[in-house]
Amino acid sequence: MRSKLTFIHAFIINPLLNLYPLMWLNIFHDNMTYAANTLHHPFYVILWAFSTALGCYYYSKRIWQAPFFKFQNIIHALLCAGMVITPFIPYSLTLPVQINDLHIWLGMVSVGGFIAEWFFYFILYGLPAFWDRIFLYTLIFCVTLAFLPGSITASAQLSFSLLVNMLLRMHKKNED
Repeated sequence: MRSKLTFIHAFIINPLLNLYPLMWLNIFHDNMTYAANTLHHPFYVILWAFSTALGCYYYSKRIWQAPFFKFQNIIHALLCAGMVITPFIPYSLTLPVQINDLHIWLGMVSVGGFIAEWFFYFILYGLPAFWDRIFLYTLIFCVTLAFLPGSITASAQLSFSLLVNMLLRMHKKNED
């Protein structure tokens, strides 16, 4: 039953949440914060962030439960919680700069910390499986999308959400 639910999340619900912004965002210029604040879709962005963070948390935790890898469960949970909290903090030029900085830095630290956790895993244990190598290349692709245009765009956010959740779900430890 759990396998069917995770399949539905990773391959149906999360992709549908990632396709919706293509209808009303220029994904190479705008980002999900623009969708929440300017286009007035804050509940959608919170749902999208929750779906992304849920997959990042649950699928990673299942993979890392192997006895040979000791990960910091509290840090991992806080990083994924930060992904969900970020859309609740508004970003607007009319707000104090500290609020805007909190929004930006919480998002960057949360996603960057998640990626750092996986790089740490790869450094310690190498890339033994095919899916591990594909996942590493996907993380590098998502980071490149984030830095290439000079700002975080929806293309980077949606690619990270969609590809990371799908690839983590396809890992053999998440199949049972």
